Amino acid sequence: LLISAGSTAMADSTSDLLNALVAKGVLTEEEAAPLMKGHEVETQKKSSEIKASFKDGIVFENGDKSVSLKVGGRIQTDYRAFNNGASNKTTNAQLATGNSSASQESDTFDIRRARIEIEGQFYDAYSFLVSDNLVNPNNGNTNSSLDQAWFNINWWKEVQFRFGQYKAPLNLEKLTSSKFIDFQERSYVNQLAPNEERGAMIWGLPTTGVTYALSATTGNGQNRNNADTRVDGLEWTGRGTVNFAEIMGNKDAVYHIGAAGSYVKIPKSQGQLLAGTNALRTEPRGLNFIQALPVFSSATGVNNDIERTRYGFEGAVAQGPVKFQAEWLRNKFKGDVTTTKSFDDNMDAWYVEALWLITGEHYADAYKDGAFGNIRPKNDFAHPAAWASGAYGAWELGVRYSKFDANDFCNLATGAKATGTTCKSTFGAAVTPINLNVSTLQADTWTGQLKWILNANSRFMLDYAYTSFDTPIQISNKYEDSEKAITARAQWNF
Repeated sequence: LLISAGSTAMADSTSDLLNALVAKGVLTEEEAAPLMKGHEVETQKKSSEIKASFKDGIVFENGDKSVSLKVGGRIQTDYRAFNNGASNKTTNAQLATGNSSASQESDTFDIRRARIEIEGQFYDAYSFLVSDNLVNPNNGNTNSSLDQAWFNINWWKEVQFRFGQYKAPLNLEKLTSSKFIDFQERSYVNQLAPNEERGAMIWGLPTTGVTYALSATTGNGQNRNNADTRVDGLEWTGRGTVNFAEIMGNKDAVYHIGAAGSYVKIPKSQGQLLAGTNALRTEPRGLNFIQALPVFSSATGVNNDIERTRYGFEGAVAQGPVKFQAEWLRNKFKGDVTTTKSFDDNMDAWYVEALWLITGEHYADAYKDGAFGNIRPKNDFAHPAAWASGAYGAWELGVRYSKFDANDFCNLATGAKATGTTCKSTFGAAVTPINLNVSTLQADTWTGQLKWILNANSRFMLDYAYTSFDTPIQISNKYEDSEKAITARAQWNF
């Protein structure tokens, strides 16, 4: 009877029962010892067994769930169509001379992301993630690139440590997985924020509804070690958030605010303010509307470091099936150009958006630790035959307005702004300025979206984006003051 009970009871309960029987004299210690030993062996055997299941991914875990391993991934297939035709595309030679880039504004199908990831946790104190993107994020070819690779020490939830390549803690959009972002593409804010970086971070959940993070990274961007001298020293980044609804115990709402900042020095020897292509593009991945930001010469006797300070604010209010979200981010660049001349210019981006889950799901259910996650439909859509029974997944409508503003850079540009102001760089040969005959200092985009979330693992998105420019963008021999785009995405994630 005791052995039978031991096979179904929890480990602690069985041990307590045997000890109680010994204490009451029902069993002697000699009689209880083999039963206790047999129970311990059985418990160890069960805890070491590995079982597989599917929980939004393939999960392997032992009997007491102290060790688990999950294999997941995502496939995002996109279509993009623009109003500017392929015959207007610039050539690589024209791009090299500073023309705005329309080279990626093609009506095309694209594999936006194809990732495989493995994540796991051990003894409730250690966790890790390794994620690889099987397509190059810039040109969509088949060259794979490391996305994230980190391990986390969480001895205490209030103070945790992360090492490796991870998302720099600066803005809400980036910290929301691309699987669950509100729109098909992130806003201009994200183009001014860091992506995945290599370094070390201390972060935690000090109390209910509060998060913090402080990170030290190379500042060189994704998949770059410090041998790449894009920055001088480390880049320091910090972020803190508060969800007042969680503090108040309101599980149906999110009242989120956050602030973040970063600091780093960029050597002028790199010749640019932004990494990679040194350009910004429209949100639907269309025109590069600023091609070639100011390029600085390294002058003798001058401090050849440029200080870049980033700081921003974020907020989200969600009540039931409605959510409003906004972010603002400033990049401040400061440095000496000659022994007598210096610059101190800002580059700003912000957005505001509103979303409505028509089918009644709640955004608070997808919020955790300062970021939003997966929306799970009340009724999963599995097959058209199930439509009549109301199993049609979740449907969402969204609208977003976002703006990029670099008007402060007029002192590092040549040409005229839309206001009639003439920009003329006064730094001479020390700076190759922005050419406003082919670029612009300001852009804003309206985006509307319809999203169908079939189930926790699949979704379809349809977006329309209209972008207007402060001054016309040169595309080959034509000038355009706007861009219209229709984009769509079919996504599977597990």
